[in-house]
Parts: sequence; structure tokens; C-alpha cells
Amino acid sequence: MRWMSAMLVGGATLFTLGVWLICQNEQDAIHTIDRSSGKVTLLHDSVLSNRDFPPNRIYRRIVLSTAHLGEIEAVISQPEKITEKIPLLLVMGGWEAGAKNFRLVRNPGEYLLVIYRYPYQPVDWKEGMALREIFRIRKAIYSVPAQVLTLVDWFREQPYVDKRRISLLGFSLGALFLPSVYHLDAVRGDRLNAGVIAFGGADLKDILQTNLKNINTFFRAPAASAAACLIRDLEPALHLPHMQNRFLIINASRDEMISPHSRELLMCLTPEPKTVVTLETGHIGTNKIELVQKVVEISTRWLIQNGVLDADD
Repeated sequence: MRWMSAMLVGGATLFTLGVWLICQNEQDAIHTIDRSSGKVTLLHDSVLSNRDFPPNRIYRRIVLSTAHLGEIEAVISQPEKITEKIPLLLVMGGWEAGAKNFRLVRNPGEYLLVIYRYPYQPVDWKEGMALREIFRIRKAIYSVPAQVLTLVDWFREQPYVDKRRISLLGFSLGALFLPSVYHLDAVRGDRLNAGVIAFGGADLKDILQTNLKNINTFFRAPAASAAACLIRDLEPALHLPHMQNRFLIINASRDEMISPHSRELLMCLTPEPKTVVTLETGHIGTNKIELVQKVVEISTRWLIQNGVLDADD
């Protein structure tokens, strides 16, 4: 009879989880991600050095401590001498984005380049139990939009930052988060400047199903549906129509991680004014140095045209 008891317990657990998910999905998405940071303090600020980084820059790592959002980490590339207020470009990349990516930006100009580090890292998964880690990931994911805007608010208070020229650039994974950040910013007062959405898409179920290649095809669709349900309030399709700014969308015609359906949905739901650039290539990656540098060049040129960066940047 043990097997029957196990089935009953398992069924009850799945039923409870299903009811919980349904209740969660009844909430407004912005309500889920609009989280207060509480008191924010600078916990850590250190200088980074790497001979592969572009010269004539100062590189730093900062960690902010918050009352309600945990620690917020970022790395910074800035000019050696700052004589006036300068723009800030905040980059949201892949899970393990970090200072090593500064080497990919060969000629940074008179602006701050900040790379945000997500609150959950792949190494955390290897150290924990799967079910517990799933909910830790969910909690971390839902904290990202508020963390990013808290980081932006901290930079706004720095005397060397031009508050009117702060832009976000989302690449790959970061492109999936960026719509929720701009939507939350619009709700809070629309203070961000123009943004870049590169190699992203909409429809999380479709994106997950495209990328869960290690899961048997029979289970892939249900797994993608369950995962998309768990993080439903991050769904770009829920946030894209509410963004209030100018956006550059960069797509790849042969993107193996973002389907044509997902790319089209992203473009359709992004409000005007928007600029769409489609490159004849596959998905971006830090190992594709020429592609990264081409995307940096396209983004920089567009940001200059839209007044975020100065022409000599």
C-alpha cells in the first residue's frame, strides 16, 4: 500500500502546486515585480585590474546592500578623468555576465559602462536541492527588475552621472528581462532613456521549449509550460506594450535560441518609436567576438543618433 500512499501524496502535492500557480497567475504582473528596496547602502567598492581590458579606464566592482532585495552587484568601466556629468549605459547580459566582457568593448567613450550581475548564478544550482533551487531561481528572477532600478537610482545620486542619459541594453537573457524593467520604470515615473533589446523575444513557453534541448522531446513541452507558468509575470509579452521610450531591436535571422514566432511577437508588441535591425547570423555569444563588436557598433551609433551618447563617444 506504500505505492498508493505515495501516489496520493504526490497527487495532493501537484494539486496544491497547481492551485497555487493559478492563484499566482491571477495577480497583475507589475504587482509581482514592483518591490521596494528599503534602505540602500554601498557595501563594497573595489578596483579591478586586467591587462585584457581597454586602457585609460578605471574598472570597479560594487555591491549594494538593500533591506528587501538582497545584495546588488555590478562592475563598472569609467573614464580615468571625469570632468562633467556623463551618460550611463547599463548592460544586462547572460547569467554569468561579468567584468571579463569589458574586453569586448574595444573603444569605450566618455560614458559609464555598467554590467549588472544577476542575483542567482549557475553554481548555486549545483550546490542545492533541485526543488528548493527552482523556487530560489523564481524569487531571484522576480527581484531583477526592482534590483536594476535600485542600481540605477544609486547611480543617479552620483555627481558624475547625467540623470537624463541613462539607458539599458539587454542582450540575450537580458533582453527577456528588459521589457519588465522599462514597464516598471514607466509605472514609477519614466526616467530611463532609450533602450536596446538585442537577440530577445516574447512567449516564454516558446523560448523555453526551444532551449530545453537536454529534456526528452516527450516531456519538453510540459516542462516548458510549467517553467513559463512559474515565471509568468516576467513574460515580455505582458510588459512590452507598456514600455514608454524609443527602442532599438536587434534580431538574428538564423537565431537558434529564439524562434521566428518569438522574434516577430517581440517586434509587434514593442511600441513605436522603434528601430529594427536584422543581422544575417545566429545567436550572440561572448565567443563570437566579431558579432559582439558589430552589435556594440550598431548600438553605439543608434544611441548617438538618439541623443544618449555624444558623437565623439
